[in-house]
Amino acid sequence: MRLLLILWALLCAACSVTSDPSPPAPLIVDAEWTELPPIPIGPRANHSAVWTGSEVILWGGRQLAGNYSPEGAAFDPRAGTWRTIAPGPLVGRYRHRAVWTGSEMLAFGGLGDTILDDGAAYNPEQDTWRKLPDAPIGGVADHAMVWTGEQMVVFGGRISATNNVYTASGAEYLPKAAIWREIPKSPLSPRQDPAIVWTGEEVIIWGGVGGDGWLADGAAYSPATRSWRTIAPSPLDPRQAPLMVWTGGQVLVVGGTANVEQFAVGAAAYNPDNDSWSEISGPVDTSWGVGAWTSELLIDYGGLAVFDGRSWGELAAPPPSIGSVPTATWTGNELILLGGEAHPETPTDAAFSLEYRKR
Repeated sequence: MRLLLILWALLCAACSVTSDPSPPAPLIVDAEWTELPPIPIGPRANHSAVWTGSEVILWGGRQLAGNYSPEGAAFDPRAGTWRTIAPGPLVGRYRHRAVWTGSEMLAFGGLGDTILDDGAAYNPEQDTWRKLPDAPIGGVADHAMVWTGEQMVVFGGRISATNNVYTASGAEYLPKAAIWREIPKSPLSPRQDPAIVWTGEEVIIWGGVGGDGWLADGAAYSPATRSWRTIAPSPLDPRQAPLMVWTGGQVLVVGGTANVEQFAVGAAAYNPDNDSWSEISGPVDTSWGVGAWTSELLIDYGGLAVFDGRSWGELAAPPPSIGSVPTATWTGNELILLGGEAHPETPTDAAFSLEYRKR
């Protein structure tokens, strides 16, 4: 009798593994787009934006060909108002990067009349700036940059204003000590526009474009041990500038751009605990990575889609006046989209918010 029970249990277990689960129901969200007061310092694209907990701080950007802004402004979603911020010590630029440390915005690198190698910190409470010390790496633009809670990590990027020349160098800035230090040599090839996230333990970098074209490899850097590890090969097509977010348990990679109309595999999830990828069936269109993780779902503005880890849904089309490739900043309640291009090479001062409700 015991043998029969064991055989029956094994048979049931096999059935549960091989049976196909029912497909998830489509995700349905009600999205509400709201036009905000326009950017008070004029149209711009390729700028930076960070969320401080009370304001979205926008800085820099390209206004017209050859015109790069050194200005900034802050938007308060609760009051629905803008304020301009104090002039800083940096020259105008675009394709730079900025992060929020909890008390300061750190901006570094970018393109102006040349590749830029300087940075500065802005304190919104005091409305003051300070220059960062000289970095141990040269000028970079379209680089990867992330805040870990202790340091700002900078990796890769373009190192020539006129030619497609890239780097695989990196550095980290520690505000408490006010010092830079180079990070160890990475296992990755030189590239620009890689995606980057902080998991709480590692900085994960993936994709980009290099001298031989678009890339589909990645690596993880541990600031605690100052060491790198390569990550498992992904099922994704090569691409640059995908939307990559940390959900608290896995890394989601969606979209991106390359010289194809559609990707064979549009999205995938990476689990750093077991160094494994899983393909996510869903949208396959190519689009610049614009969006955010909201703590319960991914908003992919570039692909006009939403994803909750199991099901995809469509995102209501935005108003036609919103720019393409704006900055997207999640405030905890809404996604704030600022600037971008109304038409090719024509920046816009449009500002919108997106709120959603799952059904």
